[in-house]
Amino acid sequence: MQDFSFTISINSEKSEQELFNLILNEIPETVKEAGAHIRLLNNIMKFDKNYDYDPNLFKTEDAIYHYKYFLDIFPVGNVDLENQKKIMKILLDFFKNKNITRGLIAEIEEKELYE
Repeated sequence: MQDFSFTISINSEKSEQELFNLILNEIPETVKEAGAHIRLLNNIMKFDKNYDYDPNLFKTEDAIYHYKYFLDIFPVGNVDLENQKKIMKILLDFFKNKNITRGLIAEIEEKELYE
């Protein structure tokens, strides 16, 4: 069985709660779940602080692993690769439009989403 989980690394001065509320209030079809979780298209999302956060490493090849937050996205229902690509694009475009630095940590590269 293929793992369709992925992570979006986020660097923002906004708090986790502010980012959480932005997603809930501005991305259609999102639903607040128990605790600090959001549901979107058969997936659950949750924020985690990145304990390897280091602004001194933002100009390196591995910069996305040192951003302030991780948004972990994992399926809770039947999903396929196209569903996951759709969610990736929704979230990546959302953060880009909000001028929030982000990066995709997944088995596919971001450029593959737009081909």
